[in-house]
Amino acid sequence: LHGHSHIVSDCVISSDGAYALSASWDKTLRLWELATGATTRRFVGHNNDVLSVSFSADNRQIVSGSRDRTIKLWNTLGDCKFTITDKGHTEWVSCVRFSPNPQNPVIVSAGWDKLVK
Repeated sequence: LHGHSHIVSDCVISSDGAYALSASWDKTLRLWELATGATTRRFVGHNNDVLSVSFSADNRQIVSGSRDRTIKLWNTLGDCKFTITDKGHTEWVSCVRFSPNPQNPVIVSAGWDKLVK
């Protein structure tokens, strides 16, 4: 799959197997339709390299973590719905994950500040 202009740092597959989601040092995320290989959405909003991405259990939400020290919550239309900065990480966000339970969609993150939140 071609489209990013810099290193791809993370990639995950949706629970239905239809889509892939990638994170890149070009400061973007991309949603790929696996059947065609086409980019269906491009997510722009981070100010530095995106290091980690994750789908929610129902594939309706996306979370991303970046070297800009933020965690962003997106819908699959490409809209950033929330940015976590307060009580977030003081260094790069190296990993973000959704809980697998759709009734309790908790986000966990890890960072270069040696914390899991």
